[in-house]
Amino acid sequence: MSQMPEKPALAVPSCQRKPTEEQTLDCEPDPINAADRRRMKAARAEARLRVAEISRNGGGSPRDVFRREVGKTIRSASPFLLALLASLETSVDDVVDRIEPSPEWPRSPGVRRIAGTKFLPVDDWHGFGLVSTALGWTRAVRVRDFGHGLTFNQSGDDWARLEIVGHSLEVEARIGGLMFETLFGMLRITLERRLPETLAAGCVGRSIESVIEHAALCGRGWVITGIEEPVSPTSAQALIVATGSTAYRMPW
Repeated sequence: MSQMPEKPALAVPSCQRKPTEEQTLDCEPDPINAADRRRMKAARAEARLRVAEISRNGGGSPRDVFRREVGKTIRSASPFLLALLASLETSVDDVVDRIEPSPEWPRSPGVRRIAGTKFLPVDDWHGFGLVSTALGWTRAVRVRDFGHGLTFNQSGDDWARLEIVGHSLEVEARIGGLMFETLFGMLRITLERRLPETLAAGCVGRSIESVIEHAALCGRGWVITGIEEPVSPTSAQALIVATGSTAYRMPW
């Protein structure tokens, strides 16, 4: 398995570069819409009927039914996910081909309305799942509404996990002490330490690659749209970055 690329570092001195007009295009949030919800409900209803039929009569594979369901519902992917996979010299098609349905599917997780694009801080164990790293199990992944996912890379304490969230392929990753989390065209990066107040305010509107050096961010032109203050005075801030979404269909 490929190793994680170089660990991200804060590039504080270069935080003064303004994004160009071209860099800010096509970076709007991409939340679930009414058509997505209809498609998800119809695909899940069909999956439940088909799995029940297989249970009664045989003659099919639940995994094939699962792939048919997500093939009908997924229409986009996080560009940060695609960039991270490219930095690991792998492709999203290779990773999604290994996704299996969650254990209680198709009864659970339920298809239900998912909130908008705002990231909410989670400060308790119940808001997280656990992932296995080289050093053991660690608190990591915020539980999502759709529930299917795959940890596709881990090295030491670093890990990355693809998740199916509604109509989109998203990613959560811990790399070099920073936490990356995408959702519907936005990227949230939780820092290891607080930025000085003046520097934090000055970073809004700047390119993320001028603040954090990492192969998956380099040359993307994604802009920092906000600073999320931590839930406790001893915690670090999170940078909110507009990435937009990339059109994507499952490969089957």
